[in-house]
Amino acid sequence: MPSRGFKHINARPGSAHGRAFAFLLPAACLLLMVALLFSCAPAAQITRESSRPARPGWIDKPPLDSGLLYFVGISTGASTLEDGMNAAINDAVSKVSDYTGIRIESFFEEQATESQDKVSRQVKSRSKALVQGASVKDSYHEKLTRMDRNFTMQKYDVYVLVSYSKEEASNERERKKRELADKAARAYAHYSEGGSLYGKGRLGDALLSYRKSLSLLAELDDVTAIDAVDVKDSGVLSMRLESAMKALQQRMRLVSLSIDVKSSSRAQELFLSRFAAALGESGFTVTSDGESYLISGMVTVSERGIVMNNYSSYAEGSISVRRAGESTDMAVFPFRAKGFHRDRTQSAFNALSEAAQEAGKGVAALLIEKEGL
Repeated sequence: MPSRGFKHINARPGSAHGRAFAFLLPAACLLLMVALLFSCAPAAQITRESSRPARPGWIDKPPLDSGLLYFVGISTGASTLEDGMNAAINDAVSKVSDYTGIRIESFFEEQATESQDKVSRQVKSRSKALVQGASVKDSYHEKLTRMDRNFTMQKYDVYVLVSYSKEEASNERERKKRELADKAARAYAHYSEGGSLYGKGRLGDALLSYRKSLSLLAELDDVTAIDAVDVKDSGVLSMRLESAMKALQQRMRLVSLSIDVKSSSRAQELFLSRFAAALGESGFTVTSDGESYLISGMVTVSERGIVMNNYSSYAEGSISVRRAGESTDMAVFPFRAKGFHRDRTQSAFNALSEAAQEAGKGVAALLIEKEGL
């Protein structure tokens, strides 16, 4: 008789319970083997090494000096010590740049000593002037190594202490101040020149002067005073310049048309209206007074036969563009388009409509590219 508290299971071979045990036993063994395998696998080893026994105090509190400024550059998680050192130095240089107002363009050039603790550097600014007195006084790094069976990963945290001469910082700030004042003054001069050229109708030259002014203003980091009666600083000049350029570009988008269509008056009106509409899509306005560009040309229409019971027509010609007040063309745009219709006249009109669209868009794109509108 089975023991009390236990249910007897018939696991004779061939029985239902026997077949279930036979199925589950290999799976259970497999799970047991996997568990034993992972329990025996070595755990990942993590080690941390440092370039010196104690972490330097200057990392958290840079030293004070009557003649030097100190900046701490930091790089974490670098793949190599060299990459970490370069990144940390660049970080310190950025802090020097923020302090002095220099736009750093190049990098430190390393000249390591035997101990590789002292590194002399040179920092080159955007103005190509050499900033003297910056150097790496000390460095410290920590290396984290993770070993997991056949896999090893190393990461570096690097810290550098960069010193910079207070005298050089003061000189650099003064140089920067003079440089900004000079650029602001030149920007105002180009702005004034552009206004004078605009008044004389030399719109293309006026646009060039305005762009020179805009380029110089873009190089100013801060609002800079300007010694002028009507403009007190670069911020005011920037607003004046924006307004002047907007007015100029609107004026430069005024065009007059003189296009001869060798056909009926209705064909002439159709081509001109479609051509003007295509120009208008790019912001150009057709006018008879105060235009900046003279657009002229000739268009011919010819019938080319019948295609699938439709008349086939071609409209072709060329458009010339000339600046107002000039005697030579600045560009010529040839075109050719075809149209179809069961009605002969409508076939010609369809060709003219397609040609006007093509020519109008082409001339607008040409003007925008050449004149920078």
